[in-house]
Order: sequence, then structure tokens, then C-alpha cells
Amino acid sequence: MMKGEDSEEVEIDLGDSSDPEEFDNGEEPQTLWRAPPALEEEENIHTSTLVEISDTKPLINARDPRGINDCLKVTFEDVIAEPVSVRSGDRVWIWSHALFEVSRVWIYRIVTVLLAIPMSIISGLLFAILSCFHIWMVSPCIQCILMGTRWLQSLWSVVLGVIPAPSLRQSGVMDDGDGSREPLLGRDNYSRGFDLDNRDPKQINEDVIKVNFEDVIAEPAGIRSIDKVWKASYITFTQSTHHCYRLLTAIFGVPLALIWGLLFALLAFGHIWVVVPCVKSCVIECQCLCRPFFQPLWEVCRRGRAAIRRGNA
Repeated sequence: MMKGEDSEEVEIDLGDSSDPEEFDNGEEPQTLWRAPPALEEEENIHTSTLVEISDTKPLINARDPRGINDCLKVTFEDVIAEPVSVRSGDRVWIWSHALFEVSRVWIYRIVTVLLAIPMSIISGLLFAILSCFHIWMVSPCIQCILMGTRWLQSLWSVVLGVIPAPSLRQSGVMDDGDGSREPLLGRDNYSRGFDLDNRDPKQINEDVIKVNFEDVIAEPAGIRSIDKVWKASYITFTQSTHHCYRLLTAIFGVPLALIWGLLFALLAFGHIWVVVPCVKSCVIECQCLCRPFFQPLWEVCRRGRAAIRRGNA
């Protein structure tokens, strides 16, 4: 095969007629079967930390701002590639390239026209159910477990204060002062009013539940559905999530709040009237029984360490 023939095959293979002499106006031609090229800002929008995801309207230009589906940016050359030693006919290669692009773009658009809105409704309902379950069940359960196991933390602090703490104080590693301890119960000043705007002031569920449409369904550059289908899918997803969550909270919100209120009241009673007195009694008993046995041992260790230091000096 001659070098001239190779250069001609490369030009036909690429289908790129970007020679400025062939086009007087200097504009680069666009292949009709190709998907519209992405803008530079759409390519790099997910790399910026200043990207603002809109909660009120869909993003038409940048439909994958976080780069969730960057792996779907596939061209014909990424799937089918012929080395120099094995080549098909030029017309076969060009038509294969065209049919690949046409089928990839338009079949996706046809499928989204048929199934995008139903799938958006299903996704919205699913995320509404998950959000309701997490907010009204999982978070209270976690808080209940943390509150019910505070006595273990208190008991462990007592054990550490009786056995290793005196040795650390004798060696000078730990200060003699008790220091600031974490309170068993929170000392928050509960306001009597309700803040209807900010219902998560401590941001307990900020990073878990706050999910936008672009965080779930994202179209990378090169594979896009019709704009009206994208807008309709956005509306159906947000509205189905919003109304389904409101319906679930209207049915289960008040009963669950009552149940959790009763449970936390019982936990508070047990912690105040049972756990704290038991922990305090354990502290007294441990100090009376353990310190007379461990105090001489710590004193001997301290004097031996001091003697070793003087010998080394």
C-alpha cells in the first residue's frame, strides 16, 4: 500500500473537511448525523465548585453538571476502531459511522419520549418514600440509640478515670484538672416558636435527603433528549416527589411524632432517674475500692520512672 493511498484513506476515514481552502467563509462544516457538539462550559461545568444547581427550573444546556454520567460520552471511534493493517471499504466505514450516530441519538430520543415521564414519576415517588422513611424513621432511631447508649460512655469514662488516668497524671501526660466534659444531655435553649422556613437548623439531613433532579437523572453532552421531554420530566419528578412526600407526612407524620415523643420521654425518664444515679454510684464505689489498690502501684511507677530519669541524666 502506497503512502499516498494511506493519506487519502485517512482523509476519507475522518470525514473531516476542515481545510480552510475548501470553505471560503472559514466556518467548519458539521456532519448532519452527529449529535450537536457540547459547549466548552458544558464540558467543564462539573469541575467548578461554584456550580449552582437550580431548584426551580431545569438546566437545558448543562444537563449533567456534576458529571454523573461522563462514562456515556462515547463516540464511534471509542467502540469500533480499525488499525492500519485491517481496513474496510471507505463507503462501509462512512455509512457505519453515520448509522451509529443516527441510531445512538435518535433511538435514545424516541425511548425518552415514550418512557422518560413515567420513569420520572416512578423515581419521584421512590425518592419521596425514601425521604419520608429517612426523616421520620431512620434519623429518630439513630438519635434514640445514641441517647440510650450514653450510659456506656459515662461508664467507660469512669473506668478510664479510675485505672489509667492516675498513672497518666503521675507521669505528667494528663493534667490534674477534670477538664470540660461533654454533658449527658444537650443544653440547647429550646425556643417556643416554629421556624417554618428552616426546618433543619442543625443540618441533620442536609447532605442525605437534599437531592435535585440533576443528581438523579443526568444527560451528558452528546446524548440528549428533546428539550420539552426534559422539561416535562423535570416537572413530573419534582412535583411527584413533593406531593407524595406531603401525602405520606399527612398520613404518618402526626402518629409518628406522637410515638417518638412518648419513646424519647421514656428514655429521658430512664436516663435521669435510673442511669445517672447508677453511674454516680459506680463512680463512688470504684473510687472507694480501686484507688486504695491502684494508688500505691501508680506511686511506685512514678518513683521508678523518676529514678530512671535521674540515672540517665
